[in-house]
Amino acid sequence: MNLDRSTNPLIKKALWSNVVGNCMELCRNCRNEKGTISESIFYDYYKDNQGVDGLNKSYEMIMEGMYKEYPESSLEEKKDTARKWIYKRVIKDTVVGFEWEMRVKNFMKKKGFEMTYANDDVDKLYSVDLEGEDFAIQVKPITYKMGSNAGLMADKKMNIEKNEMYEKYFNKKVYLVYYLLDKPEIILGDLTTIVDNK
Repeated sequence: MNLDRSTNPLIKKALWSNVVGNCMELCRNCRNEKGTISESIFYDYYKDNQGVDGLNKSYEMIMEGMYKEYPESSLEEKKDTARKWIYKRVIKDTVVGFEWEMRVKNFMKKKGFEMTYANDDVDKLYSVDLEGEDFAIQVKPITYKMGSNAGLMADKKMNIEKNEMYEKYFNKKVYLVYYLLDKPEIILGDLTTIVDNK
C-alpha cells in the first residue's frame, strides 16, 4: 500500500493543516527555538506544541480511507501503514523539506538574492515557500517533477493554479526549485537564467 499514490479524499485530507497543524511553521519555530532541527527534535517539539489529537484524527481518517481503497489488506497491515505514513509525512518529510528550503534560501543569498520564508497564509493559499523582491520559489523534491501517479498529478494541478493566483496577485513569477533526495544538489530549472545573469 503506497498511500502517496492514493487518490482517496479522506487519505489526502488526513494531512491537511486543519487536521495535523501547520507542520512547516512548527518546524521553523522549532529550529528558531532549538537552534537546530532533526526528526527526533521536531517529533518532540511537535507533540509538546501541537499535541497528538491531530495525529489521532489523521490516523482515523487514513484507516477509514484504507478500508475503502484497500479492503483486501489485513487490519495489522493497515495500522502499520497508517502509523508509518503519518510519521513519514508529518515529521520526516517536513524536516527534509525545511532543510532544503534553508539550503535554497542560503544558496540564493550567495548568488545575491535575498529571500524570506513565506508566511503561513501565503504558503497555504499560493504554494510558495520563499519570497524575493522580484520572484518567489516553491521547493520540491525531484520526484515531484518526475512523478506521474494520479495523486501527484492532482497535487501538481492544484499547485499550478495556486502559483498562478500568486503571480496574478503579487505580479511576481513563481519558480519551482528541485532537490535530489540522495545527494545535496539543487536543480534550479527555469530560475537558472536569472541566477546566472545576476
